[in-house]
Amino acid sequence: MVTPGATMADPDTGGSTESSGGCLLNSLGLDRIYVINLGRRPDRLQAVWKRFAAIGLENVRRFDAIDAMKLGITATRAEERLPPLEKAAIAGVWMSNMLIFREAVENGLQRILVFEDDVTFQPDFERIFRAAWSELPHSWELLYLGYFEKHDIRVRYSKHLALPDHPWGGHAYMAQGSGIRRIHEFAQRMQGHFDWQLGFLARTQIRAFEVYPSICGQSGSSSDVSLSR
Repeated sequence: MVTPGATMADPDTGGSTESSGGCLLNSLGLDRIYVINLGRRPDRLQAVWKRFAAIGLENVRRFDAIDAMKLGITATRAEERLPPLEKAAIAGVWMSNMLIFREAVENGLQRILVFEDDVTFQPDFERIFRAAWSELPHSWELLYLGYFEKHDIRVRYSKHLALPDHPWGGHAYMAQGSGIRRIHEFAQRMQGHFDWQLGFLARTQIRAFEVYPSICGQSGSSSDVSLSR
């Protein structure tokens, strides 16, 4: 059963953690695992709890997403031409992620994992993630577990890791150490979609990797971000 809490372990294990079985994410020294969820979407929360339980993931904390529409907040000027609901949703996603990184910095967290509440897990999630983690250099700052890419052919770092090209999607990613601080600083200056801006940071200014192939997707449930999804 997934319950609120935090996994507290050695944050300096790098990419060489050994595990005898179960969900490897439980033994990686994650200071906090977040799932972002709007208070008015308990249906999505209940569904994602079941998906976490199915892969054996423990100690996930619900992060109360910023309901920008309810608060009367709209997106930045970069999104001015979008419908009001979509503009508010984009602003809410950005603010929610920004607040997560603010919390991480203020509490000295060294390794975090962030999910959106529509995240799904591929059937071979555990096998591929274990292989990718064993290939990951200790100095990584951002790791995408789930993402979309503009191009199918990209630079491979290793068999199960690729270098970000033009990634988007913030439904499953990890950050650690200096990456947490750099994303927090960058988030203060973001304009528009958080995942697009994070993708820019990933390919230009931070040591980022993608698990290859992507091992997390998104469910087909009604989206709170885009009216077209």
